[in-house]
Amino acid sequence: MKKKVAAKAKKTVAKKAVRASVKSATVVAAKRAAVVYAGFWRRLIAFVLDIALFKILTLWMTIQILDNLFKCMATGGPVFSHCSQELGLFVVQYFALLALYFCFQLSSQYQATFGMRALGLKITDLKGQKITFLKAFGRFFMMFILLILFPLLVLAFLPVLFTKKRQALYDVLTDTIVVKS
Repeated sequence: MKKKVAAKAKKTVAKKAVRASVKSATVVAAKRAAVVYAGFWRRLIAFVLDIALFKILTLWMTIQILDNLFKCMATGGPVFSHCSQELGLFVVQYFALLALYFCFQLSSQYQATFGMRALGLKITDLKGQKITFLKAFGRFFMMFILLILFPLLVLAFLPVLFTKKRQALYDVLTDTIVVKS
């Protein structure tokens, strides 16, 4: 009797597990079908908004460094020693802050920067999951390197026009996609 009850319980549990996995697979398939990839112009405008906001946020820093550089040049001081060190430190700080601006936001619960949110976009991995801070940093680093290698921003974004998932070159390299949220 106990064996029959145990066997029946196992069958019931197995049926529930199968139903749950089918339901889960259906939900995943529905989510994948509903994905709308973000296009070139929307992504570019979001990026420009983010850079403009970042420039506003770091304006005090820029004014301070330019003031110090002008003072160095006006006094005829050793421009290439002290001033160039200060400028180098500024550049490092600026790009560190820019990386933090992008990485913290892209790996946050919103999965988007302020510019992306304004245009209804978010970033995911290829499975539709939130990306980690490390992946966001890798994406930022790849974008930065590509922008240095390709002087025009458009060249890094150009693959968005031709790839099925509307991925920029740095998205392809880091397995990420930008979708409409």
